[in-house]
Amino acid sequence: MGDAFGMTTLFLIGQIIVVALAILAVLIFAFLWLIFQRPQARVKGRLTLPGLSGAVEVVRDRWGVPHIYAPGRDDGLMALGFVHAQDRLFQMDVSRRLAQGRLAEVLGLAALETDRWSRVLGFWRATEGDLALLDAEEQAVLEAYAAGVNAYITANRYRMPAEFALLGYKPEPWTVRDSLGILKVLGWALGQNWDGELLRVLLAARVGAERAAEIDAAYPAGHPIVTGTDGQVAAEGLAQVADQVLASYRQAGQWLGQAAAGASNAWVVGPQQAAMRRPLLANDPHMSVPMPALLYQNHLAIADGSLQVTGASLAGVPGVMAGHNERIGWGITAGRADAQDLTIEQRHPEQPNWLRCGETWEPAQVLEEVIPVRGAAQPHVEVVLVTRRGPVVNGLVESAAGQPALSLRWTGHEGSTSFRGLWRLQRAHDWQSFREALAFASEPALNFVYADVDGNIGYQYAGRVPVRGQGLGLMPGPGWDDRYDWEGFVPFGELPHALNPPQGRLVTANNKPAPDGGPFLGADWLPGYRALRIERMLQAKPRFTARDFQDMQMDVYSVQAEALVPYFIAVDSDQPLQRRILQELEAWNLRVDVDSFAAAAYEVMRLHLLDLVFGDKLGAQAAPYKGRAFSDIFTSSTFSGKAGQALVRLLEEEESWWFHDAATGRQRTRDEVMLLALERTADTLYRLIGKDPRKWAWGKVHQVEFAHLMGRGRWLRAIFSRGQFPVSGDENTVWMTGYDLALPFGMVTASTAYRQVLDVGDWDRCTAILPTGQSGQPLNAHYADFIDMWREGEQHAMPWTRAAVNQAAAATLWLEPTGTAGGR
Repeated sequence: MGDAFGMTTLFLIGQIIVVALAILAVLIFAFLWLIFQRPQARVKGRLTLPGLSGAVEVVRDRWGVPHIYAPGRDDGLMALGFVHAQDRLFQMDVSRRLAQGRLAEVLGLAALETDRWSRVLGFWRATEGDLALLDAEEQAVLEAYAAGVNAYITANRYRMPAEFALLGYKPEPWTVRDSLGILKVLGWALGQNWDGELLRVLLAARVGAERAAEIDAAYPAGHPIVTGTDGQVAAEGLAQVADQVLASYRQAGQWLGQAAAGASNAWVVGPQQAAMRRPLLANDPHMSVPMPALLYQNHLAIADGSLQVTGASLAGVPGVMAGHNERIGWGITAGRADAQDLTIEQRHPEQPNWLRCGETWEPAQVLEEVIPVRGAAQPHVEVVLVTRRGPVVNGLVESAAGQPALSLRWTGHEGSTSFRGLWRLQRAHDWQSFREALAFASEPALNFVYADVDGNIGYQYAGRVPVRGQGLGLMPGPGWDDRYDWEGFVPFGELPHALNPPQGRLVTANNKPAPDGGPFLGADWLPGYRALRIERMLQAKPRFTARDFQDMQMDVYSVQAEALVPYFIAVDSDQPLQRRILQELEAWNLRVDVDSFAAAAYEVMRLHLLDLVFGDKLGAQAAPYKGRAFSDIFTSSTFSGKAGQALVRLLEEEESWWFHDAATGRQRTRDEVMLLALERTADTLYRLIGKDPRKWAWGKVHQVEFAHLMGRGRWLRAIFSRGQFPVSGDENTVWMTGYDLALPFGMVTASTAYRQVLDVGDWDRCTAILPTGQSGQPLNAHYADFIDMWREGEQHAMPWTRAAVNQAAAATLWLEPTGTAGGR
């Protein structure tokens, strides 16, 4: 009897557990459905969109790219704002909060440093000047776009993307200023070089001015050009301020990679070098690789023919950054102009907020920026001093009291017409109107390649570049001396440009845009390794197809390795593993392939050489000198590429001060340094990859992860982030996969954010790809569907004609004005 009762009890308990687990499973499923599935964008059927004057058709192709057909301009822009919000609303909200300095309000203390920098740099304050310069048309364009975003927010207030639910807040209405703020941050990210000024101060303090100048590499002789001793001011404590400011900035991006920007490739050939006798244009901007992708593809067509454009846009901003309309195509690369200057300000001995101006003193403007911090009892109050040149950055350094003040002047602090340039670019129809549009481009400075249906190709450098009265702005100048002030900007007509050059092609890969002798644009060009490789490939064949250009974008041949490997293999060793490495390097095809033993050995040996030559002499400055960003917000420092250039030049000498051992003071020859690097390479590969050299490969240690802002914990990472994936290339190959030049290896920090190949005039034959997918919602089929294609070098079609769009169509959504029958 007792046994029977016990069995019955156990059975009942088991049933209860089963039922409880089933209920728990249902609750978990319901929670996941509500949080992740219910907010999915509606892409079929009919929706009412208040404010439309007529129905708009949104056709999404099989790759998730929306093709928007609208009866009028404002209707089309409303639909574009609605579609951007459908797929990328959380990304858009993070981007505008970065501009506003309001991330800590939703992310907590971890984002406070980023907000402090945003408030000090004054992105949001600077948009006031941009707003004032908008003309009536531009205002209307941005208002129509904002209305579309807000229509989505209103209609979906109870089904927001998962990130909003997990963080427990709802997005505020979108404004015109939000779009301008996103452009402002992009202008900063692609144009920063103030950090280079501070690093030059620190290098000079560490090794002396002469040796610092020796490794501040000039653009290499013989490297391609797209078209054809700054004075320093001694100031007590300046090096200490520089070090502290950079340390503070380094803390500012622990949560973010949203504004990161790197390098880019773009090239174009005329009809004479194209198999189909039409211009071909390739472009692959290099930026950080978060999830979702930084860029978004869309196609907008207005019924009256006044506007039809397709390509890559920034979610939050109407307008295609790289792409084509019915007449012209274009691509972009970072111009790396020197558009930022630091100034040493002399404080009044009794009134620290007064600064010297010539022989008199002037008060700085004192602002109190109130920063709400989630979870904190009180907001953080940031006191910002703004001088006649710009904000003082010392406020971010707690121990800066009594030290020289450093103010920052940036072209973006002045009223900008960048959106005017972008909007007019959408409708440019020939070389003249293309240049007229770019004359309004302010920040960032960009290289544009151009092609049109009439067979013309061209290049234009665009952006505001200061004209300096004294010096070159390479190091901080004296704020009390007006001779160091800016005297305006380089006239647009004097910026580098070219139309139909004799060679029939144009290449820009962040290399030097023009020979010396013209206006000073900057001094921090990336080395011409990528540009030189592209030039060689374009010289290797008489004519090219679009597929050839796609293959070129995936090229991983290292021109830098040509210069370094001969020194690597000139040493000798009796140790078997070291001899194996030398044999592999000697037989290497110089391709940095994912499965290459020699590529892994080359990269590791290169890093050890950089440490042996520079690391022990530069100390804490070694990492930024090698190109590591001062903050996780950005992918690289102004000095990116300089260490590699300097290393190649130094290895030409058998002896150099840079070869000595800093710890002991013992002088070493080049061959001794090379042998030591070889020994360390063998040991590193053994430890990092394993005991069996047959399994050594670059992809074992060189990988990319598409990380989402929310992917911090184990479970959220599994939902939001993707990777890690082995990839080929490095920072100097055409397929750029940049990483911090340090051991142990970290993830790839920057790569191709978008690839496009334009067959100019036969627009249906154009192709493109993002690194991840169109959607920002993790359960969406288009959240990560591009990753394998991106890694393998495949691209999808960019349908242009209505027939091609219909053939590729996967879903159609009609957006209808109020009063039309339809659903939400």
